[in-house]
Amino acid sequence: MIPYGHQWVDEEDIEEVIKVLKSDWVTQGLKIQEFENALCEYVGCTLRGIEKLSLDNYLFLIE
Repeated sequence: MIPYGHQWVDEEDIEEVIKVLKSDWVTQGLKIQEFENALCEYVGCTLRGIEKLSLDNYLFLIE
C-alpha cells in the first residue's frame, strides 16, 4: 500500500463535526462562512460577490 498522508484529528475536531451533524446546517450555514473566512484570512483574500462565488466553485471542484 502506498501511504498518501497522515491526518491529525483531535477531540476538538470531532466535537465540531458532531455539532454540525446535529445542526440543521450540514451543507450551508455559519460553519461554511467561518471556514471561508478562515481560508481567506490564511491566503490573504476577501470575500465579495464574484470572489465568493469563485471560492465556492473552487472548493466544490477540489472535493
